[in-house]
Amino acid sequence: MDCSILSGRLIVAWRLLASLALLVSLVAGLDSLRPAPGTNFNLACGDSAGLIKAINQANQAHADETITLNTDHQTNCVYTLNSPYPPAADQNGLPSITGSINIDGQGATLERSQAAGTPFFRVFYVTATGKLTLNRVIVRNGRVVSGGLPANSGGGIANFGEVKLVNSIISGNEAKNGGGIFNDVWGSLNLTNSAVSFNSGTSFGGGVFNQGTLSLVQSTVSGNQADLSGGGIANFGTLSLTHSAVSYNGKASLGGGIFNQGRLSLSNSTIIGNSAGQDGGGIFNDSGQPVYLTDNLVSGNHAQRTGGGIFNFEKSELNLTHSTIGDNSAGGDAGGIYNHHHSTLSLTHSLVNDNTALGKGGGILNRSLAILSLSDSTVNNNQADESGGGIANFGTLSLIKCTIEGNRTGGRGGGIFNNFQTLTMADSQIIRNSSEHSGGGIFNRGEVFLTNSIVAHSPSGGDCASSGTLFAISAA
Repeated sequence: MDCSILSGRLIVAWRLLASLALLVSLVAGLDSLRPAPGTNFNLACGDSAGLIKAINQANQAHADETITLNTDHQTNCVYTLNSPYPPAADQNGLPSITGSINIDGQGATLERSQAAGTPFFRVFYVTATGKLTLNRVIVRNGRVVSGGLPANSGGGIANFGEVKLVNSIISGNEAKNGGGIFNDVWGSLNLTNSAVSFNSGTSFGGGVFNQGTLSLVQSTVSGNQADLSGGGIANFGTLSLTHSAVSYNGKASLGGGIFNQGRLSLSNSTIIGNSAGQDGGGIFNDSGQPVYLTDNLVSGNHAQRTGGGIFNFEKSELNLTHSTIGDNSAGGDAGGIYNHHHSTLSLTHSLVNDNTALGKGGGILNRSLAILSLSDSTVNNNQADESGGGIANFGTLSLIKCTIEGNRTGGRGGGIFNNFQTLTMADSQIIRNSSEHSGGGIFNRGEVFLTNSIVAHSPSGGDCASSGTLFAISAA
């Protein structure tokens, strides 16, 4: 073989090996710039620059990263953010969360600076690929009010990925939608032993605006305000509450506590002390999906117009089991529950008591073409100024094994006011109700069917006043 050809081939081979070695070294160098999977970042109190750096590095990792704050265990530890990151480029105080990051705050606060002249920005933005867990963290004073949805949403947190809050507080933030938190349609938001409090929205959801999946376990949404709907929560996605409280939220026209246009389920939870400028002091339900409340308390809520406790809007379905609707009030009709046209409301093993309305239906008002059914339930000690101290019925009403007791009205129908519609009772009793006009027990203008039921002991207005039809089968 020609030696010159062999020499040329050797030179090419050596060059290839050298290039390969250089490439390997470059890749190794790049890997060295990334934190090792599972890296822990430890930050002293107030090191905001270090927090920004740690998030940037954690975003590049391929595993869950943990950032521990306040490692020097200072009291009232605060990480103050003075401008968006990067400056003038976005409305976020911290780098967007694109990786999987756990932040253990050890009680620390992350806040947008409260100094005069500080630009508006939120604290956290979680992208579709991001996963953020906050444990023992307070998020405070974020503010975004300009632009369209979703840029103007989520004063504390805007989530497009997955967020978990554990033992954390989202407080004092403001946005057009979701003053505390905005959860996008593909977002997942879970709160455990956490609070969303004293946030404000100029449109929907003073505390939380949800389009995705939102669950609360042993958590509270309290003291929030929204100008339009959902003082506490505005739900357009899937919302579940378990052992949680929505309390003392307000200002919203519709749904002082919760405004719902999605899927909603509540269990072992309380809706207390909320207020609405118009309808649905505790809950305003406008959903095409069945809504379920089990073992809940809806109490002390107020609507300036109708539905002090709950407003069940047109073509909605609401099911209550082992729940109490008590001590709510309305400036118009339905101190407890308002069931709108073409809607369905059912109560099983439930209690409606001590509600008041300046109009009709102290406990419940059931509108025309609506269906109201109660079984093994009690409606007692409610009051309406106009008519229907316990129930004002303009639709279809059925009672099975129920007690209507001690209700009163300044007009007609202390227990029940039945207006040109059908009332069916079986194994039930209407007792000790009173009317200042007529029909202490029942005032009927429609059809009433009584089976093994009692209407008796009315202190005033008589037991029954009827200009309609009354059918009694084994009734007293």
